[in-house]
Amino acid sequence: MRSPSIEVILKVVHQLIDDQCGRDGPIKDNYVPDHWSDENEFNSFTSTIKQLINQNIDYKHGQTIKVQGDLPEEVNKSILEAIELRRQEIKSNLIGKILSSPINLPLKKVLKDFDWQVKLILSSNLLSEINESLINLDLLLIKSNYQNFNDNSDNQEIISIEMDKCEIRQLIEKLEELMDNLDR
Repeated sequence: MRSPSIEVILKVVHQLIDDQCGRDGPIKDNYVPDHWSDENEFNSFTSTIKQLINQNIDYKHGQTIKVQGDLPEEVNKSILEAIELRRQEIKSNLIGKILSSPINLPLKKVLKDFDWQVKLILSSNLLSEINESLINLDLLLIKSNYQNFNDNSDNQEIISIEMDKCEIRQLIEKLEELMDNLDR
């Protein structure tokens, strides 16, 4: 098993941050097999670093953060310093990616706020005992051109959704799936 030098690791880290900022990222052929023994090792390393970048985007100098993996302390420190220096650029690009995702493009609406309520239905005029819980979810959406967010009431829309337990589970699964995709 080949182990890359600290200089090579730092170069890849900075290229991964470039990738998160919308520029060209590391090219696998430049590092495998010269510095990493195989493609899986390299992919595992880059995946860990991307996750680290996304999780520590709000890192500020002086904070102590446990870095995953068995990276040397010098590399951990350099990663966090690079994140701190380029935090605003990384955040702006991540927000841009989210807003330009296929989910948001057709609607051109952005979620501003939400409110939820739980209701318990005990009975109805047809059945004497139901005991079913429902959730009302209100989503406040703002129409946007993705450059600026006008906050006047003409550009706002409230969507109300009522869901039972099964629908809530499906919603949670979809949200977790989206979060996993964002972590990649």
